[in-house]
Amino acid sequence: MKIAQRMNWTVVLFIAFPILFAAAGIMLGVARNSVPAAATQTIDYSRIAGTTAPDFTVEDLSGQRFHLNERTKPVLVELFATWCGHCKEAVPAMNQVYAKYKNRVDFISIAATRYAIDGTSPASLDDTRRFARNLHIRYPVAYDPSHHIAKQYMIGVVPTIALVATDRKVIVQTGGDLSAKDLGNIIDRALK
Repeated sequence: MKIAQRMNWTVVLFIAFPILFAAAGIMLGVARNSVPAAATQTIDYSRIAGTTAPDFTVEDLSGQRFHLNERTKPVLVELFATWCGHCKEAVPAMNQVYAKYKNRVDFISIAATRYAIDGTSPASLDDTRRFARNLHIRYPVAYDPSHHIAKQYMIGVVPTIALVATDRKVIVQTGGDLSAKDLGNIIDRALK
């Protein structure tokens, strides 16, 4: 009987403790990976909507220079994070809207956070390229290593969308999940 009880405790120790240890590790990792979220940034939703858009220049992944003040069409600026689930889910809608409006609106999507796809390592140009390639992004994507553009346009959530009219006024600044229909409605406002 004692041998059977001892074996039961041995089984419990060898099975239960590793499971508990793994669960604790997972919980600790989830808590650590949640920190890079845009929520750690100051949120000011009225920061630039209705004002003149801050000028910026960035090189997209194809090597093309994108200078906001040189654009003659409205510009849709998207700020995203490679680790952001909502940003990944937004790609099909952005691809659809880009296909419909690319001749009337300029698009630029910019990696906006300091963290890579895994949520812990530093963001990089390679990380941004991998994100664009894996998700089959068709619109121009850029990496801003200084995060200067994000500091000017970010409203504390990714993705952040800013629509800049031809007079360089920010018409709309919004964030979160937007459908292709919602994005189309925002763009239609700029084209009127």
